[in-house]
Amino acid sequence: MRLVPFSDKKVKKWIKEGAVFYCFGAGKKLKSLCKEIDDFEYHIAHIADNNKKIQNTYFSTKNCEILIEDPLQISPLEEKHILLLTTSFYREVAQQLESSDSWRNERKAYFFPHKEELHFYHFYWLYSRLKPQKKIIFRSGNYHYIPGWDYTDNARALFDYMIAEGYNRDYKMIWLVHEPQYHPEIDKICNVKAISYDWPGSGSLIQKIRYFYHLRTAKYIFFTDAMQWTRFCGEGQVRINLWHGNGFKAKKNKNSIALDDFFDYTTVSGPLYLDLHEKYLGCSRDKIFDTGLAKEDLLFLPPVKGLDEILHIPKAGKYVFWLPTFRVTVKALRSLHEYEIESDTGLPVLTTMGKVKELNNLLAELDIFLVIKLHPIQESSAISRLDFSNIKVMSHIEIYQTGFQINSLLALSDALISDFSSVAVDYVLRDKPLAFVLEDEEQYKESRGFVFEPLQDYLPGREIYTFDDMKSFFSEIANGIDSSKEKRHKLLPLMHTHQDGNSCKRILELIGLGK
Repeated sequence: MRLVPFSDKKVKKWIKEGAVFYCFGAGKKLKSLCKEIDDFEYHIAHIADNNKKIQNTYFSTKNCEILIEDPLQISPLEEKHILLLTTSFYREVAQQLESSDSWRNERKAYFFPHKEELHFYHFYWLYSRLKPQKKIIFRSGNYHYIPGWDYTDNARALFDYMIAEGYNRDYKMIWLVHEPQYHPEIDKICNVKAISYDWPGSGSLIQKIRYFYHLRTAKYIFFTDAMQWTRFCGEGQVRINLWHGNGFKAKKNKNSIALDDFFDYTTVSGPLYLDLHEKYLGCSRDKIFDTGLAKEDLLFLPPVKGLDEILHIPKAGKYVFWLPTFRVTVKALRSLHEYEIESDTGLPVLTTMGKVKELNNLLAELDIFLVIKLHPIQESSAISRLDFSNIKVMSHIEIYQTGFQINSLLALSDALISDFSSVAVDYVLRDKPLAFVLEDEEQYKESRGFVFEPLQDYLPGREIYTFDDMKSFFSEIANGIDSSKEKRHKLLPLMHTHQDGNSCKRILELIGLGK
């Protein structure tokens, strides 16, 4: 079966000739065709998808609904039919159809390409000949660029560990970042190079070839969040999905395609997350490994400098971090947008400037400094700049510019306030007071949902619903009271099998890179 790219123009020509379409893939590519080509859906004979979760449901357009079927249950009946592979997995689907009795004699299958797919198609004769070398690729963050997010998180923690252990003496290391010129520090490391993950779609021909050359010749690929780009990898390459954290929030799109085909390994922090990863990532259980997360190691490696020097804040008897998860996202990530809370400050509980001032006075009295660190994708304009004598709001990029990841800074803290963020699960390893702001729990439950029910049974810390609860928590910290210690210790072995700061070492041993 020959694979050929198609365009909107070609589809319109086929429609005029009276063709009907068999569409394999019921996702964004098919929706795009229905949106861009008038009445395209009326010329569809069948829609099929390998995602069993959506089989026997309906693909909806503004004009009609079409049943989504099992690919192996469909046979070409119409004489003038066109086989359209409206999925990123067009090669895999073509191989599947070739092995079936119904489609093995089909001469051509047409796939709907992105720019990078079209380039890869035209140069497949070259890339298919490349073999893995002693090379390792790292990538962090979402598909949409968020400043400071493309050189951080689990991938960064593992990279720093490997540099400290001298892996770059034996392996060429490539960092995929948004803009290489923003990261001159990467190229200063021996045998390490930064290139852009945008090159496949927007780069010059030389940049595209350079990107795919490195991608196809890397033996190991480590990444967090964005992963569909790994479909361009070949045989003999090992793809490790480090993910970004094990927390409490449900996956945003519960009906999305399974992600099993994009990686060979993924890591979790403890037994509580084995089933959840299988469910929410849609991956095989034999790909999930309880090694601990790479960035959890940073909680065991506090910086030599103090928080006052690193963050340019006053000295205090105790330091507390508050890391609220996102409610309102940056515009590029509207698909993850949750809701806007009713608050003058953009924060739950601390909803008015009067409460902020009152809390600041209490913190000054207790000799506690509060750092409110915003989520990387939080729209910062939605949260007021609440900088007082004992309170400071910091964006993700401001933390990034310190040169330290957030878990390194949390290693110096005395307590953490969270809500539904995975950082709270990481912080359990510190065995320090932990609290959860739950004022908007019901709104979040309706908007996003949680992986645990009831949620409170799995929160390893004190629950904060009101401003008085928050003030009480700070008073406990000042007086050395750890009211949630018993509950935290009960949940610790469920959330963390390993409590030793050696997750990076275990991950590398898992894939045969141990020293």
